[in-house]
Amino acid sequence: MFNESTHRLSPNVIQVWCVRLDLKAFTDRAKNFQQLLSDDELGKANLVESDSSRNQFIVNRGILRTILANYLGVKPREVNFKYNRNQKPSLSRSSKSSSSSKSASNTYDIQFNLAHSYGLAIYAFSSRYRLGSDVEWMNRPSIKDASGKYSIAGRFFSQDERDCLSKLRGDTRRREAFFKFWTAKEALLKARGENIGALGSQDTVDFSTVLSGRKGILRGRRSISNKDKQHQLVFSFWQFEPTNHYIATLVREGAFKETKLQMRKLITEKQAEAWTSEFLSKQP
Repeated sequence: MFNESTHRLSPNVIQVWCVRLDLKAFTDRAKNFQQLLSDDELGKANLVESDSSRNQFIVNRGILRTILANYLGVKPREVNFKYNRNQKPSLSRSSKSSSSSKSASNTYDIQFNLAHSYGLAIYAFSSRYRLGSDVEWMNRPSIKDASGKYSIAGRFFSQDERDCLSKLRGDTRRREAFFKFWTAKEALLKARGENIGALGSQDTVDFSTVLSGRKGILRGRRSISNKDKQHQLVFSFWQFEPTNHYIATLVREGAFKETKLQMRKLITEKQAEAWTSEFLSKQP
């Protein structure tokens, strides 16, 4: 399903990058990445108290800018973002006119989404589809309450989903199912530009398909306020393990058709060193 990616986005291809933000090859170059960030991003970085968390934030945004800059044919600092009310970033039009190069002037409308968890980030890019992504470390603490139950499921999971979890035998299977549900829900919301507070407020979405395979269709309906009508919801999803003990879900609007995924991983020091040597050396 996955192939080595290039720096071109074909209409029916979604490119996914999996990156360990805590690799020495990246954190040792935090100052280099810092030079690529906007004043707004630097301000956010300064609010992070922990040095390691601050460096990971800087690396995360610097890598996002570098990848987008290569797609757009501009410099990383020329990539400009805008944010919706839930702080989901998207490209500002000014990013596409900041260079006179042919590659920039003919740029398609790139859609992207990013997620991170415990040092691992995923970035997804498309020239056609709205995207949502989520990644979780399955060994993260505080998922269960004192009684050993997944209490968060009571707030955000349907009764059918809670029943499904309770019927599974063995904590490993229940934990895996919990994160399959959770990452699919988060990714779907992000694809629609919403936050977790919107979950279940107007929608009825069947997430059971995430337990039956690595990819599939999420179907549901959304109520229209003050009208006795509903919109049908159709999203495609892919689930994969970027590296050991992590699970990720990617969601795009609409059915599959001919969509393919391409993946590039930067999860070893050797991979990170090669990437930084190629791309950071190009920056002024």
